[in-house]
Amino acid sequence: LGNLAMETASPGLEVIYEHRLYLPSVFPAIAFTAGLYRFLGDKRSTILLMLAMAAVFGTWTFQRNAAWGSGTDLWLDCARKSPGNARAFSHLGLTLGRSGQHPLQAIDYLNTALEQSQKRWGQDHPMTAVHHYNLAEIYRVTGNTGQAIDHYRQTLALLVPPHPGIA
Repeated sequence: LGNLAMETASPGLEVIYEHRLYLPSVFPAIAFTAGLYRFLGDKRSTILLMLAMAAVFGTWTFQRNAAWGSGTDLWLDCARKSPGNARAFSHLGLTLGRSGQHPLQAIDYLNTALEQSQKRWGQDHPMTAVHHYNLAEIYRVTGNTGQAIDHYRQTLALLVPPHPGIA
């Protein structure tokens, strides 16, 4: 548990990485099994209950892994489960846009990400620049140069502070 605490205490790290939980969860699993055995008092009942729990968790893992079948499936699942998550919509739009199969749908998802980010951070916050850039890239790939240039300019305006000596 100390390892988990150290890794998640650092700012900037993603908090939900399931590989961080495997080793630290060994001791609680052993403690749970010992407590269950002590509570039930019967080795056979404990084993049967643990097998049933393993079957349930295994089924849930199998179902969850279906969402990891492709990038589109993963980000669509994220966007459905977290409709206010701009990052999910941004990655979904990029995945669809890069595949070249659904450019209009990609633009819709990227616009949703931009709107959510602007609602959270404000119109002129640098955090919204990534969404402008992503939209610019998809517009460029689809041949809509005018829209691409507009979003590239907005990206630069958000990331590069104005300087009076530069025209």
